[in-house]
Amino acid sequence: MSRLAAALTTPPPASRVALAVLTVLIWIGLAAAWLTTLLDRHVRRVKLPFPRNLEELRDRQDWCIARLRAAGAIPAGAAVRAFRATPFAAGEAFRSHMARIDLELSVDGTDRVFSCLAKFAPIVGTLRDHAVYVLQDNASKECGFYLHHAAEIADAAPRPFFAQAHKASGHLCVLLEHLAAADHYGEHDDFDDEIALLAIRQMARWHALHWGLQRASAQWVPAIPPVVIDYFARQFRGEGAGIMRRLMAMCWRQAVSGPQTLVHGDARIGNWLFADGRAVMIDWQAIRSNRAAWDVAYFIMLSLGAERRKVLGPMLQAAYHEELVAHGVSGYSLADLEEDCRYAEFLIFLFLSAPMLSGEASVGEGHEERLLREGLPWKLRVEAWLAEADYEWLASRSGIAAGALREAFLSQWQRGHWNQGFTTAQAMARSR
Repeated sequence: MSRLAAALTTPPPASRVALAVLTVLIWIGLAAAWLTTLLDRHVRRVKLPFPRNLEELRDRQDWCIARLRAAGAIPAGAAVRAFRATPFAAGEAFRSHMARIDLELSVDGTDRVFSCLAKFAPIVGTLRDHAVYVLQDNASKECGFYLHHAAEIADAAPRPFFAQAHKASGHLCVLLEHLAAADHYGEHDDFDDEIALLAIRQMARWHALHWGLQRASAQWVPAIPPVVIDYFARQFRGEGAGIMRRLMAMCWRQAVSGPQTLVHGDARIGNWLFADGRAVMIDWQAIRSNRAAWDVAYFIMLSLGAERRKVLGPMLQAAYHEELVAHGVSGYSLADLEEDCRYAEFLIFLFLSAPMLSGEASVGEGHEERLLREGLPWKLRVEAWLAEADYEWLASRSGIAAGALREAFLSQWQRGHWNQGFTTAQAMARSR
């Protein structure tokens, strides 16, 4: 095993005390978030400075109109003659609670309609799901993006008119530009190569803007402490668990070393809109600092079928790198990107197969039907990648035999949260 491989695979001397304290804090935080959610839903609602859902927004029309006026979205002198709020249908938003707001306006004697979107915290899923959502601070991260970064990439994100989160309860209210003519591709939908290239080039421009994390606007983004990754790596159980822990430590340390930027974190095709030559990224709840390859590999791995990935994947990497260089990034070659993407692919798989505190693959409260409908393509794409993963390359970097790596990956995927969630959901759906 090379000196580099040894350095990457040998776990750091993490303090057992620090891990024990972190474990206690995580479970205390999860319990507190669960209790807050339970009380908020069933006992007494947390008092918020903004509407928590569409029902409250309808009751606070004047509040909504005032915020839109303050943002310059509607003229100060416009008379609002009607207010309509239409919820998104099931499947239009994966987890979040969203609606389209239509205002009938009279401006200098001329009638017109102004439309925007309203986004609130998720209402689907179990109490545990929402508790995890609160613990991950997703609401604050999404609002933080719109407050700090939306103006930096005006063509790559919806214009925000209002964004505020309530950290303790996980509630948020975001009023956004409505791209009425935009195309949106669900996880089941086909899309042209040109669409994929548009997205990957826009991704490169965003990454180039924050390459090296030199801009002051990036300083608010919270980093994930290594001890947190160490904690989750220790949750692997059963055959191959030791290998998975070593690999997560190796891949994560590689991901947070070297050139850093701000990544979207969930850049699959379903989190893009396409309108008039614009590729617009939405759903910024997973923003963080990392190597850029996380977003590139994530898009290719979770947006493309197996055969298409083999042909289009290298083209997308080349186009991404070309755009990155065109926007001022130097000292980072296409070979560097390809190497980083290999690490990122394995890290993405580790995150998806780990028993993380994620509610994406949980079932209950009718959640299983949504999971089967909207999440199945991800599962199939990951399994296709798993069957063709380059274990020889990983063996050369980790010092672990390729056969042992393959067995560990297959074993952990079969017992993992995603696979078990789908198996349970399928059984529940058949029993109805």
